[in-house]
Amino acid sequence: MVTDSSPNFDDGADIFSPMVPSESDSMVIKRKEMTGLELEGSRRKKKKKQSGTPRPACSWVHFSREFIKEYSASHPESSGLKVATRAASDAWKVMTLEEKSKYTKRAREVWDDYLSSAPAREPKPRKQANLVTRCSPGRLVNVLKHFTVDQKEAVKSMGFGSLLDLKCRTLRRSLCLWLLERFNTIRRSLEICGERIPLYPHDVELVMGLPASGKDVVNSGPDDLVAELRQKYNASNRGISVRFLEERLGQPEAGDDFKRAFLLYVLGTLLCPTARLDVSPSFLHLLTDMDCIHEYNWAKFLLDRLVREVSRFRQGKQRAVGGCLLFLQVSF
Repeated sequence: MVTDSSPNFDDGADIFSPMVPSESDSMVIKRKEMTGLELEGSRRKKKKKQSGTPRPACSWVHFSREFIKEYSASHPESSGLKVATRAASDAWKVMTLEEKSKYTKRAREVWDDYLSSAPAREPKPRKQANLVTRCSPGRLVNVLKHFTVDQKEAVKSMGFGSLLDLKCRTLRRSLCLWLLERFNTIRRSLEICGERIPLYPHDVELVMGLPASGKDVVNSGPDDLVAELRQKYNASNRGISVRFLEERLGQPEAGDDFKRAFLLYVLGTLLCPTARLDVSPSFLHLLTDMDCIHEYNWAKFLLDRLVREVSRFRQGKQRAVGGCLLFLQVSF
């Protein structure tokens, strides 16, 4: 017995009648319609954005239009625009400058008309330089202007008399950032426009007025040697408060206590600032013998610290840039 495996349609049923879409099919259709509307809207936006006075053509375009028109008329058997454009390109390559001058002049005239009639373009706003630094020459200037005659003489005796004439109060952060990007910490040089400008302690002496000869500055040693100084200047593990030093410098005294406070302050705010807000407690080791302060090579110390701080910043070890950025700004 042979069984019929073909499907059994009901009598009278029309197998070619249209199918009724399901709910899921309706959702797909609606989604396609919405996508089509979005595409159509984006095309309209693009057309609207492209509307306006077109930019003038160059001399080559002026020549090719004229050449292709004549070529198509004299070569009706040629197969389309591609052949004519190739012929125009070959002809343009062998033309002399004098022969091209006709089209160059035409393009320049059209360009001049375009510039005179086109609306002025609004300049794009410049991005603000994202530079964080504790180097603050303005803060130091505000303190220096209140010094007495005796205090100024004390500053000169330490070898920092040039700072009393400091006039630059602000850092141009965009310029400093630009210079930092071109500062080679390995070669200790600025690399600008293909030229390498080496930086030496003598350059620091010329720019900042600090001595570039003498003993190397050593700001390290046993903690017990500076234990009393740490207590005297309220030094924590983070450092010494800048405000605390400003209060000390506001007093009329001009002896060793004044010199110590000034040295810490000028190192922490201008010459060798770190990435932190406070002054590095390592500078306390410099205060153990105040009679030798003027014998140190402060120019070399400033340059060494600048290289160290910029290197740490590039390695991602600190968010702010330490070192005397004023030296980079003024030297450039």
